[in-house]
Amino acid sequence: SFYRYIIQLLPAAVIAPLFFRGEIEFGVINQSASAFSHILSDVSLVVFQFQSLAGFSATIDRLGQFVETLEAETTDGSSSITYETETEEMEEEPKMSPSSM
Repeated sequence: SFYRYIIQLLPAAVIAPLFFRGEIEFGVINQSASAFSHILSDVSLVVFQFQSLAGFSATIDRLGQFVETLEAETTDGSSSITYETETEEMEEEPKMSPSSM
């Protein structure tokens, strides 16, 4: 992508005029490119992980709405949430003794 190319070219474009004027040595160009790359990779986390962060944010929003709904249900005293339970007791099978095997 264009973003990755600009990361490589920007440090050289900033430092090159200083080199051509004789204010810095050639090795400083490589040092500045390396330093820029390290700093930018840390800062670029948001750019490269934007889709994951957006999904995480949407999940947090849905969970917040769910909690608000649950809290509203408990404060009203009336619940629109219904559930059914089975009250049938299971018949217990006769246990076999070791002698009947």
